[in-house]
Amino acid sequence: MSWNRDPDFELLQQKLDRILEIMEKNNHQASSDTSLLTFRECMERLRCSERTLRYYLFESHKNRLPYLKLGRKILIREDDLSGFIETLLKEGSSKRSLL
Repeated sequence: MSWNRDPDFELLQQKLDRILEIMEKNNHQASSDTSLLTFRECMERLRCSERTLRYYLFESHKNRLPYLKLGRKILIREDDLSGFIETLLKEGSSKRSLL
């Protein structure tokens, strides 16, 4: 033990670090839960027509965009939309590399 280290203080510091870690994790989960986009917001983000978005939500078998339906309202998580866009970009770049 070092002369300037208090074991109680070190234990307290470890507990405090753990509490901060847990709080940060909970804040991240809470913020990701609230990032739901409406159908119209998704259309604006993708810059596509209503028909195209409906195709990706309901008809596409290869690239289906996950969604949540509450009554008549369709909600899409922002993370799912970002992942969907990344998938489309990867597919587009792989098709170009074949040519």
